[in-house]
Amino acid sequence: MSNNSSSYESDLENSIVLNVNLDALKKSASNVFQVQCTSIQEFNEGGFHKVYILKMEDGKEYIGRLAISVNPQWKTESEVAVMEYIRLNTHIPVPK
Repeated sequence: MSNNSSSYESDLENSIVLNVNLDALKKSASNVFQVQCTSIQEFNEGGFHKVYILKMEDGKEYIGRLAISVNPQWKTESEVAVMEYIRLNTHIPVPK
């Protein structure tokens, strides 16, 4: 990555604040998994995502990754390319 890209990403990361409605996230997780989400713990944050651990009443844990929509088309194209690379070069199952 060039210095310009790294500088841009660093500036972007420092300038964007992602406010998350954790109650809405709990409700959505409960609806999706059909079991009560009992807690949400912030796990990590990067320039384009916030990542949470969602703990469910049945003891299962899920990862919730929320994206900052800086440029949604570029983000989606990039994620598809990464999944295709993983599918072609590893044995890790990924959606097609």
